[in-house]
Amino acid sequence: GRFMDLADPAELSKLRKMAWRAELHNWLRHPTKPKLFGGNIGIHRADYERINGYDENFRGWGCEDDDLRLRLRSVGVRIRSILRWTRTYHLWHPKSDTTPTKWKDGANVEYLLRANRTAYCENGLDKYLRGEASVSVSKWSRPAVRTSPAA
Repeated sequence: GRFMDLADPAELSKLRKMAWRAELHNWLRHPTKPKLFGGNIGIHRADYERINGYDENFRGWGCEDDDLRLRLRSVGVRIRSILRWTRTYHLWHPKSDTTPTKWKDGANVEYLLRANRTAYCENGLDKYLRGEASVSVSKWSRPAVRTSPAA
């Protein structure tokens, strides 16, 4: 469908500015930008496996995308924004109970800013590849992760 026709013009303008800013950061090879937004990303499988995917120690809202970006950069992966070529529109929904008023007050910020972050996270993708956890998705509910009991 033509869902972009339903978008607020001010929101579309904001997205265009973000896209051009991201292109500028790409061109300048900015060391920490553009940001990586988890709602619409593409990653080479080998790079994703090299850092063990998303760190599942993050709980609730925030910082997991920033962590993924930092770990990818630490192994030499260049982050490029796809905002210029895609149209991602975030649908409104009530805020989660875990969403802080200010980013710095978020429950995950301290974990994100820890000094001993490594590129390879300990609690990530490999447990699914080893069969120690599984994901089940039903048509009417959120995905459920089941972890096998420790041997």
